[in-house]
Amino acid sequence: MDVEYQIQIPPLIKSRNWKKVHRTLVTNSSAAKRLLREVDTMGLSCLELALGHQAPVEIIRVMLENIELSRFHHSHDAHCLHIACLNGAPLDSIDLLFSKVDTLITYPDADLRVPLHHAVEFACINTDEANDRYS
Repeated sequence: MDVEYQIQIPPLIKSRNWKKVHRTLVTNSSAAKRLLREVDTMGLSCLELALGHQAPVEIIRVMLENIELSRFHHSHDAHCLHIACLNGAPLDSIDLLFSKVDTLITYPDADLRVPLHHAVEFACINTDEANDRYS
């Protein structure tokens, strides 16, 4: 069996093996396109997983070069920007998403929340946790 069919991106992302993810994606663009269509058991795309696991911006850039961004919607009708904001993805990655599809900022999820709602929720949760930890 060909090696490209044995590689699964979601486990590499979850283990934050960014060098191997990058190498896998840049080695063969046709394989990358196929691999990036994989989803995990929760239905999250590789891009959403990478954003949720704070992947380096170069990983996000390579992924965005190999996918049609507008076709990725999670089962809760959320877009990758919702996932990025909810999980505190690096600002460079969020900026990169905006540069690809600027309409994402106003796209509501199934709960009618736009990505800004998730960003505020992330900030509040982390602020509360930090306050609890240091008070």
